[in-house]
Amino acid sequence: MLTRLTAPFNAAGLPALSLPIALAGGLPVGLQLVGPAGGDDLVLHTARLVERLCPPLGPVPRMDH
Repeated sequence: MLTRLTAPFNAAGLPALSLPIALAGGLPVGLQLVGPAGGDDLVLHTARLVERLCPPLGPVPRMDH
């Protein structure tokens, strides 16, 4: 389930990741980064930069179903 948003890029040979960057209404908002084939280092470097620039997220409320 966690790979459903990145699976198409993985199948195409493109590195991708989803990164939580903010909370809106108590729910996490994510940023998806996709790089060119072989651009794993670029995607990881960019994700690290985004993490440094975004304030830390507080605790995400638990949603029991």
